[in-house]
This record gives sequence, structure tokens and C-alpha cells, in this order.
Amino acid sequence: MTNELIFFMIALIDFTFIQVVFRFGKPYVFAVIILNILLISVFGAKLIEIFGFTTNIGNVFYAAVFFAAQLLVEGYGKKEAYNTIWLGVVSVVFFILMAQFVIFTIGIPETRVVNSAIDDLFQAAPRVAIASIFAYIISQAVNISLFSYLKAKTGGKYLYIRVNLTNIVGQAIDSLIFFSIAFFGVIPFPTLVQVMLIGYGLKVFAGALSTPFFYLLDSKKPSV
Repeated sequence: MTNELIFFMIALIDFTFIQVVFRFGKPYVFAVIILNILLISVFGAKLIEIFGFTTNIGNVFYAAVFFAAQLLVEGYGKKEAYNTIWLGVVSVVFFILMAQFVIFTIGIPETRVVNSAIDDLFQAAPRVAIASIFAYIISQAVNISLFSYLKAKTGGKYLYIRVNLTNIVGQAIDSLIFFSIAFFGVIPFPTLVQVMLIGYGLKVFAGALSTPFFYLLDSKKPSV
């Protein structure tokens, strides 16, 4: 399978999953946000080629986090969506801290391949995690605030405009912060700029793909 096809598959599966858990209540949405943040922290350092450009695989998970937060605003209000910010931060810090203790342990020779793979993965994870934490706090606050503001101004109408305008603004902030912290000095500057711009474009594109999932909801369907 091509990277492009895998990207679309991840987006569709993730958005569908979020839509399904939304029907079971906000604790499940909180959980899926944490899952996506952890996926960013673990796999965000992996750079791939997509549509002929270099970017990181974590972009699609960022779009999923934005989608889930917007669903919370739509279904439960701004206050509940804000609760996910610090919940996500605490979860990432705890996960990375525990991972560091794990890599400090000495594995037996029979699992040396696994030991080496875990060490390589989680030695790079803290920088990506720090980048994702800072980007997440600021961009998610913008995402929730702007989406709530637009909802109030439009009387709950024009959902597709609210979703995409919020994504355009929020993902720009997220991309600038995340890619600067995660990859500055790690990859050549021209590559960093390309990764940042393409990553931003893919996150906005993935965010646009999330719009139909709002309309597919049967229960707690947003006003459009």
C-alpha cells in the first residue's frame, strides 16, 4: 500500500472511531483524545513521503484530536472540551516518564532485538512529546475557543465553515510550534520548512475530511 492510501485509511478509521465513541458519552471522547496524543508522542518523529513531499505521520492524529474536541464543544460545551487539555498533558507526561524507566531496565539477551527497538524509539520520544505538549496546549485552546466563538456568533449554524476555519487557524499554530521544537537542528532547515508546510496542509486537509462525520451523527447531531 502507498503512504497516501495508508494516510486516508488512518484518517477514516480514526474519525469513525471518534464518532462511534461520541455516542457513548464524553468520558469515551476524553479517552480517544488521550490515545491520539499518545500516538503523536510515539510516532510523531517518523517522517514519510506523501504526495512527493516529506512530512510526519503524526499529522493525521492531530486532526483527529481537533475533531474530537470540536465534537465535545458541539455536544457538551466549551468547559468540557477545555478539560481535555490538561488531561492530555498529564497523560503524555506520565506515559513518557514510565517509558524512560522501562528503557533504563536491562533486558535479557534473548530479547535484544526488541530491547534495541524500544530504546531507539523512546530515546527520541521525549523531544517529540515535549513538542506535542506545547503545541497541544496552545493550539487546542485556540481550537476550542475559536470553535465556541464561531458557534455562538452563527447560532450553531454553518458547521462546515466553523470546522474548517478553526482548523486553518489552529493547525497553523500547532504546526509552527510542534515542528520547530521537534525537528529544529535534527533535519536541514529547508527540509524543516517543507515538513512544516506540508504537515500543515495535510492537517487542514484531514480536518476537512472530518466535516462529514459531524453530519453522520444520529444522536446529538449538531445544528447545521
